[in-house]
This record gives sequence, C-alpha cells and structure tokens, in this order.
Amino acid sequence: MGWPELVPLTELLATPFAFAVLFLYLRHVWLALLAALAPLPGLVLAQCMLGLLYPGGYAFGFSLALLMAAARLQHLLTGAGDWRPVAWAGLGAAATATQFYWTAADQLPVGYLLGWEMPLLLLLTGLSAAGLMVCGWRFLSFSEDFITRANRAAEARAQALEFAGEIATPRWALALSGVGAVLAVLAWFELPPDAAPELPGFVVIAATAFLISRDWRTALAGALCAALLWLFHLETALPFFALPTLLLAGAARTNEEVGASAWRLALEEWAAALLFALPGAVLLMAMTAEIPFLLTGLGGSIAALTALVFFPALTAALWRLFPRYRSVEEMYHS
Repeated sequence: MGWPELVPLTELLATPFAFAVLFLYLRHVWLALLAALAPLPGLVLAQCMLGLLYPGGYAFGFSLALLMAAARLQHLLTGAGDWRPVAWAGLGAAATATQFYWTAADQLPVGYLLGWEMPLLLLLTGLSAAGLMVCGWRFLSFSEDFITRANRAAEARAQALEFAGEIATPRWALALSGVGAVLAVLAWFELPPDAAPELPGFVVIAATAFLISRDWRTALAGALCAALLWLFHLETALPFFALPTLLLAGAARTNEEVGASAWRLALEEWAAALLFALPGAVLLMAMTAEIPFLLTGLGGSIAALTALVFFPALTAALWRLFPRYRSVEEMYHS
C-alpha cells in the first residue's frame, strides 16, 4: 500500500496549516512540528486496520495535540498546568462524536466511518496525538531565550483575554444566561411541528460532563447548551462543542476553588489555548471533510462560541442560584 493511500492528500495538505497555527501559539519550531505530526501515526494505523478514514480525524488529533502541548508548556513556565483534563475531555469528545455519527448515519456522505470503526479511529488518533506529545516532550530542549519569549507571549495573551474570566462572574453569567434563554425561545417558535430533539446527544454530553466534573450544574448546563445548538439546527456541530465544554469542566474541577471562582480560573487558564485549537480544528475539518466549507466553518464556530461563552456562563449562574451546601465546620475552617 503506497503512501498516498495511507494518508489522504487532504490530510497532508492540512498539515502545514496546522503547523502554522501551532507555531503561532507555541513559538517553538520543533514542538509545533511534533504536535502537527503527532496525529498522523494514528491515522495511518487506522487506515491499515479499517481501510477508510473519517475526514475529521486529523482535526480531532490536532486539537488534542495543541491542548496537550499547552498544558505541558504551562507546567514548564509556571509549574501549574495539568494534562489530565485534556485527556478526559478528548475521551468525552470522542464519545460525543461517535454518538452523533451513529445517529446521523443515514444523512452522511458515502465513505464516512460507521459502527465500531468510528470510536476505534478517534481512539487511535487521540492516543497517537496525546502519546507522542507526552513522550516527545522529553526529547525537546527549551532555551532561556525561548522561555523568556514564551513568558512574554503568555502574558500578552493573558492581558488580551483578561475579559474571558468575567464570563463566570455573577453579573455577566446571569446576563449571558438570559441572552441564551431568549435565543432558545425565539428558535423554539421557529421549529416545525414534527421536530424531535436529539436526546442521545444531550444525554452523552450531560453524562460525560457529570463524570468529569462530578457536578450536576455542569451536566445540566452542558445538556441545555447542546439543546440550544439543536434548536438552531446545528446538531452537526456538536463534536466541536464537546471538547471545549468537557475541558473546561475538568479544569474547573481540578482548581482549588469551587463554584463560579473555579470557572473563572478555568477560563483564564484555557481561553487562549482554546481560541487557537478550536478555529484551527474547524478550518481543518472544513478543509478535509466532504461537507460544504462554509457550512462546516459556520456551524463549528457557533458551537465553539457556545462552549466558551454560554456554557460557563450558565454553569456559573446555576452555582449562583444553587450554591453548594457548606457545613458550619467547613465555613469555620475556611
């Protein structure tokens, strides 16, 4: 089997674009190259085993590689940063994508993977991206000049995205939740009478969000935001919503703070990486998929915006309305 058969030409043409996005964020040539190439072994193995390729496989691997690199880079610079939320979010996003393509099998172009092939492909691609990032990191060197430049870039991004954490403050959380409710009502009245909700998608999002966060508010907010996408006929973009949603849920859980404060820290920590990973993944998906470019790009962008704005706002609003019970002993010791 020749090389063009192992990796489709569209995936090879997308790799330089992925490298450019990665370099803009990481500012390290070899680290960006490692992240751009990390998903390819999984895609090659999947092609050898299955004989078919899901066009979004590289976009999924690219997102995981960038987020994994962001976590490792943050740990290098500040001693913080945790790659485990990225891994759990990747598994949850793969489950969501699998459920969607199982449900919409009769609406997809010929050649898309179905059945057990879909989770196997996403698992192989995700393991390839995450595994090579973790293992390859040990063979890279980081000079003092690079650390200085990376710190400056991180500070500049933090200043530019300082407003991101405000989404989880009570005032903005309640206001944005109200905007989402108004949009949902408007979309509800435009639905055809025979429209039926995609309940499996809501259940998968809610269940995985709860397993990662162990918080019912997060699970409810995830299901409601997924329902908002369905109301606007954007259920095809649900996979783009899952990864940032579950990553923020995991990051909020690992913070020492609880409630809205934890969500504010999660947004401040991951906003920059997600703003590079999500548009990059949307464009890569649009470049390699058989779905029209504009439709894929628009739907994925709206789904990503919902995950970064309405989902944390709604979760923080639920924490405001239904705070966690704290015993007298906990309050006294705190």
